[in-house]
Amino acid sequence: VRGIVIKDKKLLVFKLHPEATFYSLPGGRLEFGETIYEGIQREILEETGIKPVVGKLLLVNQLIQNDRHRVEFFFFIENANDFEKIDLSKASHGFEVVSFEFTDIKDGVIQIKPDFLKDIVKEIIEKGIDNFSFRILTSH
Repeated sequence: VRGIVIKDKKLLVFKLHPEATFYSLPGGRLEFGETIYEGIQREILEETGIKPVVGKLLLVNQLIQNDRHRVEFFFFIENANDFEKIDLSKASHGFEVVSFEFTDIKDGVIQIKPDFLKDIVKEIIEKGIDNFSFRILTSH
């Protein structure tokens, strides 16, 4: 489960490993018995210390790589302004995040995984969240 947090046409991204060459969205894996809504709330709260207001489900991605087959759920997070105040030292799992920033994805400076996210976020920014249509994708 992953959250798409957009503020002032910029996307919140995390670097999760010092040597990583790409950024990720906040979120993570579900725990056994947890719903996708419970999971996205827990994961973002653990990583940022901020309780997300989970909006609509934007897309589902089937990730098929080598011997892995995962299903990812991407939700719009409505309270983007609250994420300006992230204090990783106060987040229970803030140690998992090396760095974070709101970035302008149009400049092409940073790499975001999965690769299709730049186009999705650009479309959300251009059309507005209410005019974005739900998608089911497959990536490799």
